[in-house]
Amino acid sequence: MQIEAKVFIKEAKQRLDKFRSTLKDHRTPNRMVAAQLYSWTIRNFQQEGALVGGWTPVTEATRKRKEREGKEKLLVRTGALRASFVPFADNENAGIGSELEYSWFHQYSSPSRNLPARPMLPTREYVDETGVRVYDFYVKQLIRDIF
Repeated sequence: MQIEAKVFIKEAKQRLDKFRSTLKDHRTPNRMVAAQLYSWTIRNFQQEGALVGGWTPVTEATRKRKEREGKEKLLVRTGALRASFVPFADNENAGIGSELEYSWFHQYSSPSRNLPARPMLPTREYVDETGVRVYDFYVKQLIRDIF
């Protein structure tokens, strides 16, 4: 019996070491978080800001121009803004962002350009909840796989 106990303790330690070392690498769960945030952002575009309470309607002049151009959706003229959002993830960070300069003005507003804020990105609360939910899933999956 004594030999079996020693073998089990050694195996348990090996599994704990593997679990500990796997938890140091956050790239996989961070990629999962980034994918969730990307999905949310695309849905928010499709629903014209409904996920953040709806976007401010365009001015009458802009509405007429969009009508002439055959464009109906808010914040969509060429599709470049929506397409500019990309997920990013590494061992330390996960997120969604756009490098287009004018994305900032639409997200936060620009009174000098007569642009109201039309938030395209998830709220901080949603980002935090998503991170917790994904990491909870990831850790439970690791426990099932390793133990």
